[in-house]
Amino acid sequence: VSAVPDTASDMYRAFFCQYAKITAPNGKPIEIFGGSDLSSLQIYRAKSILAFYLEDVAGSLYGADKGAVADAMADNEAKLDMPNGAHEEYGAGTSLEGQELYWAETPVEGDDWFVGCDYEHRDAAFEEILHLVHDNGIGIDKAGYPDGALPEYQAVIRAATDHAQPTSLGGTGLWGEGQDDWIEELADEGSLTQEYLASVVDVYYGLWAHYGAGMWGVYEPAARADLETVDPNAWAMVPQFFADHLTWLAYLPDTFEGTFTLAFDDALCYTHKSQYYRHVALLGANDADLVGNDGANCFGVNAGANTVTGGG
Repeated sequence: VSAVPDTASDMYRAFFCQYAKITAPNGKPIEIFGGSDLSSLQIYRAKSILAFYLEDVAGSLYGADKGAVADAMADNEAKLDMPNGAHEEYGAGTSLEGQELYWAETPVEGDDWFVGCDYEHRDAAFEEILHLVHDNGIGIDKAGYPDGALPEYQAVIRAATDHAQPTSLGGTGLWGEGQDDWIEELADEGSLTQEYLASVVDVYYGLWAHYGAGMWGVYEPAARADLETVDPNAWAMVPQFFADHLTWLAYLPDTFEGTFTLAFDDALCYTHKSQYYRHVALLGANDADLVGNDGANCFGVNAGANTVTGGG
């Protein structure tokens, strides 16, 4: 994380003070701009999720080589704007040209919002960053959107959306049932597939299991296991591009104390999410412990007293 570079526009340098980027294979940047209240861990996590979405998934139908997706995003000047505050909150920061992800909807692994499954500060990073990748990299089959790299995968997403969409539109009602005004708005702006895919991916990585239904109840499945039986089209669609576990090294804030576990424990709501992680590291000097899962875990300790327990 660095200061906003001089290459950014005057507007971006006026409204944002933090910066990160991923460089696409074509040498062009995919940029992230952060407000003054954003922590470096929040920006690091956003960059990590973006990199994760663009990481090759060996053996997958559409994700084995994602270089063209990253190149398309860079060619389309894709940006993630991370303003202060909360969406539509008085006094919040301003999103400019990029996909917006606000401070208040960006928990970090190990903080109170994440561990407490605080849906008042629900984790919108997976959704908003996926919108950025979908709109600018995969591509949307509607006029007015930038050219993408994977029209074949978008056709798969479109078919799954059509199947799951409300019965009023001829679908099964798995997603968006009873939300006619919202669905009409999405259809008008050409973003039905983006919102559906984000609902699926959020569920796939455990973000709504504790809540009991996907995306505030808009999507019927709540957990990954539900997808296979409730929405088999989604179940088949996700591994064609996405990895089955999260691959970045998650840093816990230096305020964290206690035990952080990657193994699912029904008594710990956050493990609906952390079970899909593989790598975690402690910061600071607080005494804290780590527990692994059955994956190939990598752990980082801190300056405090730590106990690390493997789960495999």
